[in-house]
Amino acid sequence: MQTLFALTDDGRPIGVAVFVRAAHERFAVLHLGVATNFGWDPAISTRVLLKLMHEIRSTARRTRGVACIELVYKDSHAVRLHALRL
Repeated sequence: MQTLFALTDDGRPIGVAVFVRAAHERFAVLHLGVATNFGWDPAISTRVLLKLMHEIRSTARRTRGVACIELVYKDSHAVRLHALRL
């Protein structure tokens, strides 16, 4: 399991992503979260989430054998986000 944190310029945590290499060929994103106590608008929260996903994708591209990233939020359903070109 790996965890990424998004931080403000002064080091306060504002976002988190938890993911795991669920199989040899895929990363599964188990949780994404953005702090809501800063009074930010949805556009900023979206940028934080997209940056976290970008970093996971970048990690997947550097990891031999990983071909896809899945976002898992239900026990019986996984959403495939993007097939990676290696």
